[in-house]
Amino acid sequence: DLVTVSGAKVLDRDGKPIQLKPGEFAVSPAGEVSQAGVRVADIAVFQGAFSKAGENLFTSTNATLMDESQVDIRQGALEQSNVNAIEEMVAMIKLNRAFEMAQKSATSQDDTSGRLIQALQST
Repeated sequence: DLVTVSGAKVLDRDGKPIQLKPGEFAVSPAGEVSQAGVRVADIAVFQGAFSKAGENLFTSTNATLMDESQVDIRQGALEQSNVNAIEEMVAMIKLNRAFEMAQKSATSQDDTSGRLIQALQST
């Protein structure tokens, strides 16, 4: 059976595990799995609303098969993050500084209010 790194079976468009003979195989960008030039199966790729099930697995109640023309699979490639780490770090630092300024402003206003109340009590 064709499996993921964690051992989960990869399913074809009919929902059945993809079975291969020992040896090399190829996956086309459209998701066609072939071995020795013979098409074995098509990898099922779904779209819909998904929720995490744990261990890199997801569940869905409304998932549907994607059209083969929309599928783009790259054999041997590792998916990278779609987040720019540097931009996000800069945004986080800016947000942290804005929070600190707001906190200092609130503390300063509280101190000023406390001094005003003491001044009114002493008169």
